[in-house]
Amino acid sequence: MALAVGAKGAPPLVDVRLTIGCDVCGALGRQRAEAWARGDMAGVADATAELGQHPHNGPVGPVEMTTRTIIRAVLWTLRQDGEKGAPQAPRYQSECTTCGERSDTEEGTRVGPEVWALTHVGRHPSHRAFRATAMTFWRAYPSAGSDVADPPVSRRPIGATP
Repeated sequence: MALAVGAKGAPPLVDVRLTIGCDVCGALGRQRAEAWARGDMAGVADATAELGQHPHNGPVGPVEMTTRTIIRAVLWTLRQDGEKGAPQAPRYQSECTTCGERSDTEEGTRVGPEVWALTHVGRHPSHRAFRATAMTFWRAYPSAGSDVADPPVSRRPIGATP
């Protein structure tokens, strides 16, 4: 079963159909929503499995439903990236919004990008607006009690743009 995040307070989106006017679909849909609201992922999976096995005639004729497996729900938290090689201090950069020219990126201090902006406006008095960017690096971690295997390591260097 495809699992995606639903709206706040709504069950996850799945690839099963609820037929309007079918009492069984309505009851199982409500059971799914109630299980989701109380955080009962096993109940969500059970109701979804029953929906997938419920054959009936829909508005377009017989509908065969199938289900796949819900792996599990995992809560995640974001923290500063503490992995080896990850920048620990913020990175700063200035960009002229008139011409798009940019300062060098400085780690841990914004003095360089500020001096660059003042030097740039001195050279180009009509270029007075700048975009200041401060970058920090985060990593998503499974919340306590969640046992999640680490994915394969990315080959892209930390801080590199795709």
